[in-house]
Amino acid sequence: MAEGSPRFVPDVGPTGGTALGNSYLSTWANCPREWFNLYYRPIIGYDENDKEVIRRGIQLPTTATPLINGRIFHEAIGEWYNSGVRDGDDTGERSVEKAIDMARTHWTRAAGMNEYGGGAEESEESWRLLEQMIRDYHNDFGPDSMEPEFPEIRVVCDDQGQPLIEREWVAPLKPGYNYTCRTDLIVTYRGNLMTMEHKSATRSSARMMLNSLATASQFTGEYWILSEIFPEEVLSGVLVNVVFKGPRPKTARAQFQQAAVRESTTRSPGMIEAWKKECIHILDQIEESIGEFDKLIQEGGDPEQAMMSCFPIHGIRTGRCNAYGRNCDYYNLCMLAGMEARQLNQFRPKVWD
Repeated sequence: MAEGSPRFVPDVGPTGGTALGNSYLSTWANCPREWFNLYYRPIIGYDENDKEVIRRGIQLPTTATPLINGRIFHEAIGEWYNSGVRDGDDTGERSVEKAIDMARTHWTRAAGMNEYGGGAEESEESWRLLEQMIRDYHNDFGPDSMEPEFPEIRVVCDDQGQPLIEREWVAPLKPGYNYTCRTDLIVTYRGNLMTMEHKSATRSSARMMLNSLATASQFTGEYWILSEIFPEEVLSGVLVNVVFKGPRPKTARAQFQQAAVRESTTRSPGMIEAWKKECIHILDQIEESIGEFDKLIQEGGDPEQAMMSCFPIHGIRTGRCNAYGRNCDYYNLCMLAGMEARQLNQFRPKVWD
């Protein structure tokens, strides 16, 4: 491999067809009812001219603050890496102030859109923790740290000299369907070409997250799509960067004293092929359920009965109903009979860009 950052020239992506990603497929695998509520439930909304239209899918009017934190941290760390790229090469420089400015911009925008689920005091405390996460990351891995990550980790650029940070990729999965993913970063790690994904977790749950890397469908899909787009490049795997939430503990194993812990994962050709077959199988199931649901509605069937018949609650079996220590956003719609009219008032139509 030549000195400096390698540059990629991607193949032209597909046009037409339905675009979908890991969340679309994994939501169905976990619970078809949640998938229905998120992607297909018909609900009246309004277009730009205030005309009533049928939207597909519903969502809560607010988002949990921790989810906003994770999204903003991605943007901030992306800017942290971007600040070191000059003329298509990673210089190893990193600016924590640019990262924090980026975080503040997104934070202010989210506040202006009333996305927060908590109050102002909770939001400000979350901001302080978010800022500390960014500074800890810089202090542990930046150029002036005890163990700087550069040049062990170098940002990769495309043929235009632009860093491959927060890029979206698309490749055909089956006729009429294109698989998409958004990579946080593409890097060389110890001379190997890898994607780098940022996750956030408490120190107590980090090990559980790391233990799941070998089977996580997100990384399998990411590995596959980049192999499709860059067939001439040898991708060594995914480097997962688990960033810790909250302050550093006074006592902990050395690995968990740092701002983040990293592990890599890879996929064999057999694992990729099995993943593709499972994805296509899920898409076939979705098509069949939608077809049956629409048929029942057209025949004058009761919408709720049609939903229960075609989109069962599998979350009880898979644990999705109460995953991560909280109820699914649509828990009350599924579990409380006769509550739908009142519960739907707490939701809004989902508008897709």
